[in-house]
Amino acid sequence: MPALDVLKINDNEGELGIVTRNLALLFAASGDLRNVVTTLAKLPQTYEGELCVVLNDRDFIVVARNTIMLMTALLFDPKDAVPMIIHLWYSAALPRVMVDALRSNVQVTVNDVCSKIKDKPAGSM
Repeated sequence: MPALDVLKINDNEGELGIVTRNLALLFAASGDLRNVVTTLAKLPQTYEGELCVVLNDRDFIVVARNTIMLMTALLFDPKDAVPMIIHLWYSAALPRVMVDALRSNVQVTVNDVCSKIKDKPAGSM
């Protein structure tokens, strides 16, 4: 199934109707990030509003994979991030160089967050 642009700005509002509006998008049971990526990529270059995107899924593995892909997009240069994300999305095994890069960047960030929240009560933000 192809990825969908859930907003379809040009069909629904026209590019000018959305430029400064704030948007809040919920991708419930998001599973596959393709719809999120496609929707965000189709926002006009001139978009200036605030954007809040919420992703969730019941399956911890899906949430973990999506988190790793999003963190890869944030922590790496696009020329390095794109092949890593493609491998994370579609490959059964990752090349050693990618695993090492993910461990030294993404895992370090996750470990830092975990150490900061480990003593907080369950259910706290």
